[in-house]
Amino acid sequence: MDALYGHATEPIPHRVSRVRRPNVARELAGARLERLRSKKKARAGFASNVTVKIREITELLTDGRNLSTVKEKLVHAVIAFDRLKEAHFDYWSEVKDASGIAECRDYWVKQNENFGAFRQQVDDWMALAELRSSYKS
Repeated sequence: MDALYGHATEPIPHRVSRVRRPNVARELAGARLERLRSKKKARAGFASNVTVKIREITELLTDGRNLSTVKEKLVHAVIAFDRLKEAHFDYWSEVKDASGIAECRDYWVKQNENFGAFRQQVDDWMALAELRSSYKS
């Protein structure tokens, strides 16, 4: 023993620390959450596309001469909504918790109602525009 320091001069053998094994459950949960985040982001992108298409069409509803343009753009809006629907149900299929499932259901009901109301507005406008154009002919 070293008198100056009050301890042995021989090194104390250290325990070998065990090698950490990867936590597979944590890694799988992280991958699942990343996949969910990615799908939710994709869904938001498709929802944004639908919103843009709805706004483009809504701006055209002020003039009956835009009937053919509205019909063309409506086809693209319906396609965009179908893509949103696919993305939403793809996201929803990954959600496992009750609150997430309820959020998905509420989100879809709102999106579907909004697009349905938009379609009804456009269909009514197109019928009126066609009627007016037939009177002018």
